[in-house]
Amino acid sequence: MLKRNLVKSVLMGICISVSTFSALCKNEGEKVRLSDKQTETVAKKKDDPKTMKSVRERITLKEGEKVRIACVGNSITAGSGIKDAGKNGYPAQLNRLLGAKYKVQNCGASGATMMKTSQNPWMYYASFKDGKFAGVDYAKNSNHFQKALDMQPHVVIIKLGTNDSKKDYWDAHKDEFESEMQLLIDKFKENGKAKGIKPVFYLCYPSKSDDKKQAHGVRNFIIEQEIIPRINALAKKNRLNVIDLHYDLLNPTDDTYFWSDMRNDPYKNDGLHPNKKGAGELAKKIKETLDRTLTVKWK
Repeated sequence: MLKRNLVKSVLMGICISVSTFSALCKNEGEKVRLSDKQTETVAKKKDDPKTMKSVRERITLKEGEKVRIACVGNSITAGSGIKDAGKNGYPAQLNRLLGAKYKVQNCGASGATMMKTSQNPWMYYASFKDGKFAGVDYAKNSNHFQKALDMQPHVVIIKLGTNDSKKDYWDAHKDEFESEMQLLIDKFKENGKAKGIKPVFYLCYPSKSDDKKQAHGVRNFIIEQEIIPRINALAKKNRLNVIDLHYDLLNPTDDTYFWSDMRNDPYKNDGLHPNKKGAGELAKKIKETLDRTLTVKWK
């Protein structure tokens, strides 16, 4: 009798589990927005950079030649919200950490996207007239892209995707993201080939933003669920290293984002742009990855 009841209980438990699973799968075609904590857990399990193999890169330079690094990015790279961003943005702080043998160029542009269909694609020239958007010339390089090409970088650090997450951009043009980032990589390769330079690339996860504020329309859950997986796919395809500037690094609600050096209110922040301290954390993380994966020799 006891045995029969035990079997009955087990069968009932299985039925309940199957019913629950069926209910969850019933609307599997619908995109469900998870809570911030759930989203982070799912994305991290799927896209943890620790599960990706590091690629050992090598650069050989002439004695006395500096390692030229181009930091491709948006307003976070440019240093928006940071007092004296030219000295305190993450590219400048990275340069100080790396030392005199390196030259780090800030090629960040506020509002920049990787995708071409936006008001400020990083690669292309966007024109404005009387303060209003007047279109994009896809045959003309943007000023920041041309600046990056002209410096003939040995290392290219790509940190784009934050602005791509905006609803008007991502929901309609998400298929452009991977192809445009691949095109960017290929253009840097082609540019370097003429000078005998084979650039080394690092693809960065966009730094974390506050999904409750969604400043400027940036959606952190899209970054985690859709953009980071695409960055990983490109890294695997091209055998490139990724730099995790998203998970377990900055918290949009703590003092790495507070604009105490820019505002009378020390707790003022938009949950999107890190301050000087936050930029310093980004710089340290990037240097750690370079130290671990890049060997430079002078001859």
